[in-house]
Amino acid sequence: MPMNQNELAQLLSTQYDEKGLKELASLLGIIYESLPQTDEASRINSLAALILRHNRLPEMQLHLGHENYLLETAPESLVPYLERIAAEAAHLDFDPISTSQHSASRITLDHIFIPPLAVRVLNADQPPPAQAQAGVRTSEHHESALAAIQAARQTILLGPPGYGKSTLLRYICYCLAKAALEPGRKWLDKLAWRQQSPAEPGTQKRQLGGSLAAVPPIPILINLWHFASIESDPASPAALWRYIVSWLNQQGLENAGPILESMAHEGRLFFLLDGVDELPLAMRPNIWQAVANLTGGPFRGNHWIATCRPLSFVPWEAPNHVPVFMLLPTTADQIGPFVEKWYGALVETNQISAERANQLAQDLQLAMQSQLPHSLAANPMLLTALALVHSEHGSLDSKPSRLYQQLIGKLTQWIPGQQAEPGTTPPDGCLSTGMSEGSAQLLYEAAYASYSESGGEEIGIEISDWDFMQLARKHLGDMHEADRLIEITERQAHVLISKGGQWERSFTFAHPALHRYLAACYLASQPDYPYQAAQLTLAGQAWAEILSLATSILVFNKQAEEMAYQGAAMVLPSNTPLADDESGWLRTYLGARMMAAIGPDEAQRGPLGSDVLHQVREELAKLVEGGRLSPIQRAAAADVLGELGDPRPGVCTFEPEMRFIAGGAFLMGTGVEKRPLELEPFAISRYPTTNAQFDYFVADGGYSKAWRGCWTEEGWHYRIQGNWSTPRYWENGRFAYANRPVVGISWYEAVAFANWLSQKSGRVFRLPSEAEWERAARHTDGRQWPWGSQWRDGIVNSKEAGIGHPTSVGCFPAGRAACGADDMSGNVWEWCRSRWQNESGTLYSSQYRPDDGREELSGDSNIWRVRRGGAFHDDDRQVASSFRNLSNPISWGSYVGFRLAETV
Repeated sequence: MPMNQNELAQLLSTQYDEKGLKELASLLGIIYESLPQTDEASRINSLAALILRHNRLPEMQLHLGHENYLLETAPESLVPYLERIAAEAAHLDFDPISTSQHSASRITLDHIFIPPLAVRVLNADQPPPAQAQAGVRTSEHHESALAAIQAARQTILLGPPGYGKSTLLRYICYCLAKAALEPGRKWLDKLAWRQQSPAEPGTQKRQLGGSLAAVPPIPILINLWHFASIESDPASPAALWRYIVSWLNQQGLENAGPILESMAHEGRLFFLLDGVDELPLAMRPNIWQAVANLTGGPFRGNHWIATCRPLSFVPWEAPNHVPVFMLLPTTADQIGPFVEKWYGALVETNQISAERANQLAQDLQLAMQSQLPHSLAANPMLLTALALVHSEHGSLDSKPSRLYQQLIGKLTQWIPGQQAEPGTTPPDGCLSTGMSEGSAQLLYEAAYASYSESGGEEIGIEISDWDFMQLARKHLGDMHEADRLIEITERQAHVLISKGGQWERSFTFAHPALHRYLAACYLASQPDYPYQAAQLTLAGQAWAEILSLATSILVFNKQAEEMAYQGAAMVLPSNTPLADDESGWLRTYLGARMMAAIGPDEAQRGPLGSDVLHQVREELAKLVEGGRLSPIQRAAAADVLGELGDPRPGVCTFEPEMRFIAGGAFLMGTGVEKRPLELEPFAISRYPTTNAQFDYFVADGGYSKAWRGCWTEEGWHYRIQGNWSTPRYWENGRFAYANRPVVGISWYEAVAFANWLSQKSGRVFRLPSEAEWERAARHTDGRQWPWGSQWRDGIVNSKEAGIGHPTSVGCFPAGRAACGADDMSGNVWEWCRSRWQNESGTLYSSQYRPDDGREELSGDSNIWRVRRGGAFHDDDRQVASSFRNLSNPISWGSYVGFRLAETV
């Protein structure tokens, strides 16, 4: 029961001296001097009375600090209710592991919950015209949703489907119920958040804020869909309370009713109101009125939070002056902790070993970094589904069509009555679920039709209610089945979602990747697929992802390889396009992407696949070498070439292709320091060393003791100290394309590779000196860039090209040096052999001298080395041939690689 005046006075007398009482009174807006001055007991009693009369107990608790919760044992009549809601809120709505080895029944929400982030919606309370003009504006300040909810007694929380609105409410319900049941366990700590400490800038401290830090309110979780379905007059001031009493009676918890009602009148409840958007449009104003009654009606003073999807939120229908917050996508910083919690839960429930969990967690995090669109894992529901799939299979399928099949199957598997029989596969090979073929075909065609209607624009793709129902009549016949499918896919699986209400609605899909997959399922099911695939290329690149997915579906889901190869063959031009035939080159790229979805190993299993693969490789190499399409498109095409097997000499071959450079003088340096310098003949590699070439070194044990002699003394020391066994980013799919420059390389690793290759080939490879590098880059005439002294955006992979990552080598033939070397400007910085300073820290002169010790290979990390050429994120000044840079030889980055020189 609530603390009475005598109990509060006793607490004040034990916790505060007179100075503390003055501070507390000032904090609460009470004039301490106005209290009785006869004796201390009278002052404390009067202060206690004022605190209770003005409901200032929460603020007093904040002053005490969250270590001293004013908790009390729950009344006996509330215990069954609290136990019931705690158990229901903690239970997961899905069975994540369907194998015989694992079960999720022992995993609770508390095991895996990651607090979401939120941002304040600034113009949520503006009238319709102003809001329509302003759009939905949000503040730039991100904070924990737990902080946003506890900052005010009433909150409206928006969030797209799958962003965790319901999960957040259930978690709050669970923690508050447990706090009332187990006051000594500090359950409210789980509702704390991290924020910047004003006293210590740059540091983090844990803080429990808002009135939840005082006597914790008792939670009441209400699904507004259920409330609206049974309540005849939701606008009545007592509507919500009548629903609660009815539910308590149905559950056999009627004894909790009187005490909860008493608490409601005292402002001690927390109403968690979920799903305004799930109600028909016409009902929502009344529901919002029922919610508003919690602010100004007989139950005012209680906490409440109501959730809604942004597309269904109508601000002028909602209660006035209530703060509105929007949930944000899961960040990269949150994904890692979620994965660790997920597999930690399996360990804690004795389902897998800690060692196995650690391996799986690392594999899943790597797959999310390199294998998936980030936006998939940024959706909390899809992140959880990915964890389910990974737990069941031990990995994420490398073929997107099979992964999406498993993912959508997992989403619909959570739905009662929709589970597939073990070991069964639906006839169409696209959904691993028990959904009927008619329902599946309806979703496929709806996805395809809406994508077609949008012209491939992925923002705001919708299909009208009328068009959807026409497709439903075609595939299902019975409109009741269509309504059931909508309810299943929208309200439970969140695959299909609606905008508007019952009479004014349209549909879209929860995530663009799932939308594309479902559209690809439709395309792959068409008997004239090859012809349709060729026709879609007329729309340019808009259908590229869907064509690739359809190809993958045909091969890996449907085992219809011949149809897939025929489609790719029809997309490819019959002859090599002319130089200015952009449409023809684009078709070459699209056809290549379709073959990449199959992969070279699979394609070579039969004659048709082998023929198409050979054609694609040759034509794609011409596209890259000829500088066709835009830089961004060409870079993407070159990556596809790397997946299919780049046939260009010196790119993926064991030995690099070298360019001979005659000895003699050239102009080195810049400005007043530019002067002639004589060099002996040498050769430089045409391309930076690629991942494919460095892989020979890794596979041959280049980091092992067998090749210890290829490393400098200091390099081997750092290898052991850092436990280097591969370059950094080696297993990161974002950088691992075979024909891209190897990155994440220290200077010592580059030297070891050059020495290893020399021993394996019998030739004399090494890193180029700074002078050799500059001679190869700028010819003999002192030009500013490898191609000349006239800059043009997009001529190399620099900041101006807008690509933002390393590209496959040789993508920018217009930026080729006179000696025939590619990528000497931009793409990645390249290590040179030369030192920047000596052992004593003295800088070597910028006027190069080969005999002053700067070419010594010995030296520890205090002797920094030269890097040249600039990288993809650098501008025209930094990618100039004379621009000098330096770095610690043990450093690396996603923008640092190297190329080789050869003594001739």
